Amino acid sequence: MPGPEEVNWWAWLNPESTYEFTVFGGGFAVRILLDYLTRARARAPYRWPEITLVEQRAGYNVGDFDDDVELEFEMDEESGEETDFEDTLQDLDQLLEWSAEFVSLVNIFVPPTGETWELAPDETLIPVRLLSDMGMEIEDLLDLLTDISLVLDQPLPFSMLINANMVVSVLLQITHSLVHNEIEAVHEVLEVFPEGILRQYVENTLQEANREDQLCACLTLAEQMHLIALSIPPGVSDQLLIWLQTYLSTRMRQRILGNSNEPSPL
Repeated sequence: MPGPEEVNWWAWLNPESTYEFTVFGGGFAVRILLDYLTRARARAPYRWPEITLVEQRAGYNVGDFDDDVELEFEMDEESGEETDFEDTLQDLDQLLEWSAEFVSLVNIFVPPTGETWELAPDETLIPVRLLSDMGMEIEDLLDLLTDISLVLDQPLPFSMLINANMVVSVLLQITHSLVHNEIEAVHEVLEVFPEGILRQYVENTLQEANREDQLCACLTLAEQMHLIALSIPPGVSDQLLIWLQTYLSTRMRQRILGNSNEPSPL
């Protein structure tokens, strides 16, 4: 086999397949991507599958370029300052500040390899922007994530953040099993949960001699995850999931092609 950089790793793009896309959001960047995929099929039908847009749902819209758009920032004639430019920099600085704290409280768990990936602040600008655009107080979310990381004694996996409702359901099932002293049922529930951090937390909880302390620990985390679920609307969770999938595929592809110093997980 030739070197990884010489191999076409887009094997999942089976030319005989038809992929139906559901797009969240819109704007010029989305149109450019879909146009590219459509034209690629037309130019090389034996290399690309058929792409069809089934549904376009509400989501983050990156905007469009108008014909008379001015890319220069307006100058404030009275103060002589580029106010638009300064506001943009302030917004970016704020996002970076939030992102720096966000990555200290959240990481990415990769179930197939069992790896845990740390994130850089600039890598989470999009999810932080999505969370801030929905009108929630980012500081409150960061405070809640801080409390959860203290309870877990480590950062919260991003997948648990966007699947907070499922985590709450699992914790309630475990609590119910503990009430009825069904320890085997607790382990069965944990076996199907991909993130090992929850299994580790519950197993540590079971070491408590007092059953009341065990129940209190489970319900404490369930309450905090329920607050996360209430804070993030389903539409935003869908967009965060899309970001996570894109991040995972991009990082995996870099490994496969040999553009990363990290060992390949495959």
